[in-house]
Amino acid sequence: MDTLQLINEAKTQNSKTLDLSYLGLTFIPEQVFDLKNLETLKLMNNAISDISERLIELKRLKHLYLYNNNIKSISQKLLVEMPYLENFDLGDNPLDYHSTVLYHQQNNRWLNYNECIDKINKEKECDGTSFAFGETLKVFPIEIFEMPELIYLEIAGKEITEIPVGINKLKKLKYLHLSNNKLSALPEDITQLDKLELISLDTNNFEVFPDILLKLPNIQRIHISNNKLKTFNKAVFKHPTLTNFFAFENPLVDFDEKLFNYDFETLKQKFG
Repeated sequence: MDTLQLINEAKTQNSKTLDLSYLGLTFIPEQVFDLKNLETLKLMNNAISDISERLIELKRLKHLYLYNNNIKSISQKLLVEMPYLENFDLGDNPLDYHSTVLYHQQNNRWLNYNECIDKINKEKECDGTSFAFGETLKVFPIEIFEMPELIYLEIAGKEITEIPVGINKLKKLKYLHLSNNKLSALPEDITQLDKLELISLDTNNFEVFPDILLKLPNIQRIHISNNKLKTFNKAVFKHPTLTNFFAFENPLVDFDEKLFNYDFETLKQKFG
């Protein structure tokens, strides 16, 4: 078979593997990027000198074999945006193989994303009321917003820097755990989570207290310890439904964190 026949066969059979090795290719055929379910792409022993940034479109790709080609460099965009690869073989090419692979591993923003999506899909097949993912993530999976029955959500991805707009779709959410990330702000639409009772933001990068939390009509517990807060809105002591507020291990300049050991009702009477 020639190259196009192999690609068409893979497309017809919805194959997860495509082997285009030993075909004398000088570039990756455009038709390859239509194979959206592709998990393994073999392009070994060709004469490819340029890696198209369209590889980013292959969201399921886990194994990419480019051994023995003429590749001298790869764009940083491709290395950062490409879906997580378990195997990324660039051996025997005229480029700095080790530094390239290391850069990909350190900066690839899709680390463990596919694994998270797989777990989301499995939870959808169940009742879809609870979801937790503790592996390293750099991007908050927007696919979670397609789980409207969620009551409990925990994403402790360690590297997540922002929550995208859309969380307001989780109308039934009561418990939101976002600890151990790198968050410094929250999206405005979080105020539409009328049923939210608990939010945990411990061990993040908040320098300013997110006042929008005080717009949550039924919030009962706010955890924001081990951040970078120097102050916080004392209106927390006036919120009608709040029963617990913890902000230990912050560099507070206007509040003694030891006071958080007091019963919250006592603090409300003292500062409310």
